[in-house]
Amino acid sequence: MAAVTDTLGSRLELERRIVVHIDMDCFYAQVERKRLDLAEDVPLCVVQWNSILAVSYAARAAGIKRGATPQEAKSKCPECVLVHVETVDAAGRKPQVSELDLSEEASIVRAANTVCLDRYRLESEKIFGILSRFSDAVERCSIDEAFIELTDVVDDFDEAVRLVQRMRDAILDELRYTCSAGVACNKMLAKFASSTNKPNKLTAIPWSETNSILARIPLSRVRGLGGKFGAELQRNFKAETLADLSQLSMAALQAAYEPCTAEWLFWLARGYDPSRVEPRDRPRSLLAAKSFAPVDTWQDARRILFLLATRLEQRIERDTSMHHRRPRTLCVSFTSAQAGLQGQRHHHASRSGPFPTCAKEDAAASIAEGAEKLLRSIRSGFRFPCKRFMLEATNFQPIASGAYSIRSYMGKPGKRALKADVPSGGIAECEREQNPISGYAPAARNECSFAGATPTPEREHQGIANAKLVLRAGSSVSGNEALVSHWKRHCGGATRRIHDGCITCYFSQPKRSETR
Repeated sequence: MAAVTDTLGSRLELERRIVVHIDMDCFYAQVERKRLDLAEDVPLCVVQWNSILAVSYAARAAGIKRGATPQEAKSKCPECVLVHVETVDAAGRKPQVSELDLSEEASIVRAANTVCLDRYRLESEKIFGILSRFSDAVERCSIDEAFIELTDVVDDFDEAVRLVQRMRDAILDELRYTCSAGVACNKMLAKFASSTNKPNKLTAIPWSETNSILARIPLSRVRGLGGKFGAELQRNFKAETLADLSQLSMAALQAAYEPCTAEWLFWLARGYDPSRVEPRDRPRSLLAAKSFAPVDTWQDARRILFLLATRLEQRIERDTSMHHRRPRTLCVSFTSAQAGLQGQRHHHASRSGPFPTCAKEDAAASIAEGAEKLLRSIRSGFRFPCKRFMLEATNFQPIASGAYSIRSYMGKPGKRALKADVPSGGIAECEREQNPISGYAPAARNECSFAGATPTPEREHQGIANAKLVLRAGSSVSGNEALVSHWKRHCGGATRRIHDGCITCYFSQPKRSETR
């Protein structure tokens, strides 16, 4: 990660950035609610095999949690609607059982299939098509999550907040999905903001309020500090939040870590995150995976590998038609039902190699054969009984197709600009891959609260018809007047203004007609 140089110019450059994080609310559950035409207050859970994959907020209120079994969900909430994710066989056919049927007989039928998430991917493409109308700098993080850079799109922070509200309104009006959003000066703060007030809210954290919320950000919530490294920080320095970490000097951090890591931690603890928003509208890899009852023969393993290879090839063909590219690397991993060599609960290993090339009609068989060869070549040893396989196609290279060329694929993204006025009707059916309620009844009122210090006498500014932007009279963007004047000059003079103390704002979606 790029380091932050301790100079006034570089810090101001980071402070004036505007980054947005969009996170769809219970995305899989929203997709199923819309498809089944269910009211928002009906508890709903999406099931994959014998585990709850997604839980609507109505179901969460009944105490149902992700990872629970369908039986546990029904015991806590008998009226909860359980819907199984779509499954397909090796020929791409759906089983002759309803996705609402979770009986033992239906489970036996599905056991020979693999999961198909195309329903959610298609909805995700529509969402990212909407986001791409507002900015060229959209980084797809997952099927239902994105970062958006607005630094060169808007003139000031207030305008960014209004623009993000327009994004949320467009997604709601055109697709009937709600999302939570965070607006801040970097990815770390934007992601924290979006997760702070869910569901269906917008949280904005201007730089002037950053110091007041550092004590509220646990290290475990910071990207890069949620695993063993974060646990080590907490153990060695008794630091639980970023505010705790900011009490450490650069010398103390350099004594414990490499210089680049120490510098990154030093500035991160003070609210600086230099990581860039990397425009990306397609997945880096395509996966096909399946967990199953342990098998102990190559005959059974080949059957499952062929099923996964067929599913992976179907995804590759669709990806090729959309993005004009093909994978160069095949990675296969397995999980054994036996314990690992170093005391792990299960033995897990992976291996990668060149992606098999052959005629289209033999593609699945070729991929399955290549996966088996890779499994047999794993240094730590492939071992039976095995209970999970995963095939991954990655390391894509572009292929020319008509007007589409390598140059257009590898070219730099266009200038980040707001793409004129966004039409209120119609959906841009962009062919983009990866990452996603009739009876919709949103919040009846807008909610607004504060994450900074207790506000002094306020004045309300009607930024948009359905949301209030709360301003604190008499405050400034920074306590350092030199920084403020430099920031003004950097932003282009009088045509850009500094909002006077916009506190963190929370917005709900506007109230909609009950007949929607």
